[in-house]
Amino acid sequence: MQYILLCLVYMFENNNIFNYKSKKKMKKLRSILPMLILGVITAMTMASCIDSDDNNQELTEEQKQACVTTMSGSYSGKIFFMNRDIKLTETTKTQTDSTEQINARFSYPESAVVIYDIPAKLFFKELKNHDEIKQAAENADPVDLKIKYVPYSTGTTTSGGTLIDYYMQPNEVKIPLTYGGETHDYTVMFLANSLGRWIDKETQFSFYIYGISTGLDANGNKEMLDGNALYNTSMTQDEVTYLQYVFYGSTK
Repeated sequence: MQYILLCLVYMFENNNIFNYKSKKKMKKLRSILPMLILGVITAMTMASCIDSDDNNQELTEEQKQACVTTMSGSYSGKIFFMNRDIKLTETTKTQTDSTEQINARFSYPESAVVIYDIPAKLFFKELKNHDEIKQAAENADPVDLKIKYVPYSTGTTTSGGTLIDYYMQPNEVKIPLTYGGETHDYTVMFLANSLGRWIDKETQFSFYIYGISTGLDANGNKEMLDGNALYNTSMTQDEVTYLQYVFYGSTK
């Protein structure tokens, strides 16, 4: 149940912010990023901005490698997320927050991206009744997240630029936390097959936390903190956004 692709499709099909048949000019990515966290996984999905070369045929291995080559390089940007500590007021209408100066690298020939120095506390922010763990995460070292990606569609924008769509498959992240005089090992797990898009040296993609494991049980299966994952299939779209992280970055 760790695959969220159908959930993402549901979000796209039921989102009314954009009219996919509109001929309006595409806005700059950074001006519409706050809307991502509200359920629009990527504003770059606007069909009006795309003259797609994709005809529902799977990319060949050669085409996928060409995409990996095109996307390779270092990117700098931010991670956007929902922060429940932000109090909503007449002037503050959203709990969208972001980190600063986050760096990532898309590697070649391996189709993987590594996001460097993510504050560990971001992955524990949705815990309830675990103040000691959350405080330890505040003091923990930042972590790197490696994400395998798979290009699945290419096209061109109306301005003639290159466009690449891809699936994200994050690795687990092991995070040791020290509290109560001991070090406790946690493993952060993510949902697979969230979506990303690359357009002319700019990229943005989402990844979603699935749950936090405290170790293995007698049968070798992961034991989840409090016995349950943070994500479950009965969650509403708004609830899922609190498990969502959106990286936006650009390269020179």
